[in-house]
Amino acid sequence: MLPDKAPRNPFQPGQTLFFLGDHTAPEDPGYVGVMSGVLARFHPELRLNLVSAGAHGQTAGGLRSRTLLDILTSSKPDWLVVGVGWADALREPLAAQLLREYREKHAEGSNEREVEAMFGPEYHIHAHENPAPVEDNGPAPELPLERLGMFREDLNAALGELRDAGVKQILLTLAWVGNDRTHPVNDVLRAYSRTVRQLGQEFDCPVVDAERAFRDFLDRAATYKQQVALTGKDGKLNAQGQTLLARTFLGTFGLLPYPGQRPNR
Repeated sequence: MLPDKAPRNPFQPGQTLFFLGDHTAPEDPGYVGVMSGVLARFHPELRLNLVSAGAHGQTAGGLRSRTLLDILTSSKPDWLVVGVGWADALREPLAAQLLREYREKHAEGSNEREVEAMFGPEYHIHAHENPAPVEDNGPAPELPLERLGMFREDLNAALGELRDAGVKQILLTLAWVGNDRTHPVNDVLRAYSRTVRQLGQEFDCPVVDAERAFRDFLDRAATYKQQVALTGKDGKLNAQGQTLLARTFLGTFGLLPYPGQRPNR
């Protein structure tokens, strides 16, 4: 699915972009490092300075800290890319419960596969076979989320102070967990992503919709029965996941074709 509006490159040559939050750290630049290489090859005229300044586990509350806000407002990068929310969502008690149940279920499935390998396969009808693609239309599912309100409050306060200081911002929604589009924790991530989109509209700042890109990617893989892996066993994005996130960012601003879009010939 392509962005709702025609992509426009808002960046001027020589500008500096700071990246905070999920999947960014000075010692592990992740998708920021991927983008640096792509831009150097395909858009050398931009000479953008991409700085991976986040930390693993960074939260909206951490972004709101006085020390970090003072650093950001005094340094005043040309653009600040804010990708927090992943750590907040995974600290939800419901997320921990869903993850535990998911692992237990898949541990049982592993035992079933061992039995089939010994005695021969049997065909079982499962309710989750051939599920319909996950949609983001209609009302959000009512999940008992305890931290979402505080996440919105913290992120709203931080964005407001940064805006008042003249710092232009770009928001990222949350990349999905795991390589299974039906992973239950992704319902929690979708709720947080909705909040990020809402704040993007309220602050009139660009939103890079990583959640939608990852969802569409896994939907296409399921449709064509392809095996894909975007995260490792530790839940962190692997090289393919980082590349998808980089392409989604660059595609949002017309610097590369958006994921799933074929370039014009």
